[in-house]
Amino acid sequence: MFTVDDGNWPFAIFNPNFHARNILVDPDTGRITALLDLEYTNAMPAPFAEDPPLWLLPGQLPRYFELGYFPLWLHQYKPALDTFLAIMERLEEAQLQQGHEQPLSARMRASWESRRWLVNYALNNVDLSDIVYWEQPEIFPPLDEYLLANDIQVYQVYTKERIALLGGK
Repeated sequence: MFTVDDGNWPFAIFNPNFHARNILVDPDTGRITALLDLEYTNAMPAPFAEDPPLWLLPGQLPRYFELGYFPLWLHQYKPALDTFLAIMERLEEAQLQQGHEQPLSARMRASWESRRWLVNYALNNVDLSDIVYWEQPEIFPPLDEYLLANDIQVYQVYTKERIALLGGK
């Protein structure tokens, strides 16, 4: 899913909450004049921009997770993504003829197929990382049960020591 070079990316201005309501359009020309959303804009590794946009569906993905409807979301999202990527591919054809690198649509499709987008989503939405992990455990590296048991034991000893310092049992 990730390569050895993954840590060598530049950080770029990124907005994971990109919606039509954040776009200013010139009413005379129909051209985009500005993208505004200071609430969610931040600096992230540039490859996060290679994930497919989640705003293609009107519903909020966290709600689908909370209600146990993630498979339904995937089923509804896939046709919208295919349409979006087909449009991007047509627009990128001219750039490819000019010798540009791999098109963004191909990188988005690869992110979708490998489910890297879901890992990035969990990383970008810490409050949902647990539910993403338990809903889709196969996309995460396997846990070493021995190391995990050891870490839990160390944490338990540490916690008991802290409680004792506070006057607990």
